[in-house]
Amino acid sequence: MRNYKKILAATLAMTMVAGSSVMAAAPSNKSYVSANDFEATTSSDATGTVNGTGGMEGQVSEDVFCVVVPSSVQGSNAATFDGFNFVMDPQKLITQTEAAKYVTGSNITADGFVPGKTLYFVNRTDRQLDDTSDYVKVTNKSSIGVDITLDAKMKNYTGIKLSDTKTFADDSVSMYMAVIGNGTEAAIKETDGAKVTGNIPKAKDGAYDTVYVDGTGYEYKLVSTDPADFSTYEFALTGACNDKADWLGVNSAIAPEVELTWSVEPATASSGTAPSISTTTYTVVENVATLIPLEFGSGSTAATGIESITYKNSSGADTVLAADNYTITENNELRIKPSYTNALVQQGLTRQFTVTFNDTAKTKVVITLKS
Repeated sequence: MRNYKKILAATLAMTMVAGSSVMAAAPSNKSYVSANDFEATTSSDATGTVNGTGGMEGQVSEDVFCVVVPSSVQGSNAATFDGFNFVMDPQKLITQTEAAKYVTGSNITADGFVPGKTLYFVNRTDRQLDDTSDYVKVTNKSSIGVDITLDAKMKNYTGIKLSDTKTFADDSVSMYMAVIGNGTEAAIKETDGAKVTGNIPKAKDGAYDTVYVDGTGYEYKLVSTDPADFSTYEFALTGACNDKADWLGVNSAIAPEVELTWSVEPATASSGTAPSISTTTYTVVENVATLIPLEFGSGSTAATGIESITYKNSSGADTVLAADNYTITENNELRIKPSYTNALVQQGLTRQFTVTFNDTAKTKVVITLKS
């Protein structure tokens, strides 16, 4: 037993020596001051003072504001924009004459028209007369989300009432004019006008990168040219006149004017909402895809997609749902394929899934699929 202890002690000592020799090995990436510039041999103490000066490599802000809008609707160019010009036609004269004035007249300005309307926008890019104007598209190429605000009001409409709806309730001389913002329609009212707000999410991850530019320095630069990496917002005007009214007494020289002011600015946290899923329990049906409406939120707290979906398997371990089992539709719905949910139906299972959005807070929502 004594010999065993001695052998064990010797083995441990050798292990410690071997271990310390490994720890003391010099890293291969060390570099040394060259000794060729100055060498001194001395038998007394050697002293010296060495100074090093530090500098800032650079500072780069990753908050880049870059919004693209048609040049004709911004700055001084807005004065020449005529895409919102319209004519009121409560007697449907354009329809009755098949738009002869515009399509076959001496001064042709259109190639066609949509019949039956009581108000027409006459300078659409597609050369079609219709009761909705051209759309203005705003593209957010920023690295941050932005908020957009549309304010509209009517001017010079003396003798004409402004209606809140296209379905006129009486036979008064009245017209309807509204702002359309990403599908949301708001009537312009006599006292408050109309206000529409929205949010345009930031560019997708990977659209920006840090680069070094000679003579300029470091920049957080837009590198993507793929339109799919950027979100958009569209707005337009739409209108109608009350064809049940007697317009003969209205001054023919009257020229109602719509004034629409738009502004885009960086989104603030207070103006945003977090992503969410309103309904969290769904019954799955065999051979039918399960559709789950998603709310991606708005402002700086918004998400642009789903980072992952996880669930606990039969052993209780967290498992990632393979991405080929689901898609995000154009209507912002999570579509879980029947090729996956069929197994739940056939086995009579109920399973909970944790959906993690890709917003900054990595918002998680638990949904339940039951058979």
